[in-house]
Amino acid sequence: MIKSPVNELIDEYLEKSKSILRRSLISEYKTENHIYHDKIDSTRFRKICLGDPDFLFQYKVITHCINGLDKFYNVLFESLFKTVRETTYNMIFLSIGGSLLVIISFLICYRSIISDHKILYEMVDIIFIIPKSTINMVPQLKRFIETASFEDE
Repeated sequence: MIKSPVNELIDEYLEKSKSILRRSLISEYKTENHIYHDKIDSTRFRKICLGDPDFLFQYKVITHCINGLDKFYNVLFESLFKTVRETTYNMIFLSIGGSLLVIISFLICYRSIISDHKILYEMVDIIFIIPKSTINMVPQLKRFIETASFEDE
């Protein structure tokens, strides 16, 4: 757990609240027998509370605690917003980069396939232009047509 001055102030605030509740004996102000009548009147209660240093501490510190927590909230919100914005920009750039890489690889593969297609088309044309008797006379050409290799087996 992180300890900051606001955390310590809130802890002290809670301890003072418990102390006030214990000392105030609030259960004596309203009893079942006298539920609509006070054992102590409101003027005296105000004097007791405003004369109590713990109560005055609570009264003065609560706005400080709320303002501190509000500042923490704003700082955390700004930090979170900044992080989300940076992550969004990174994801956009990575998506655009990935898309460009996919398009470039597609174009390279397409050009390679078209090039191979043209080469194969020309080879088929050459093979069918040469008469069968000529192919049988040249054993290397016959082997190339049958095995697609010029090497001897």
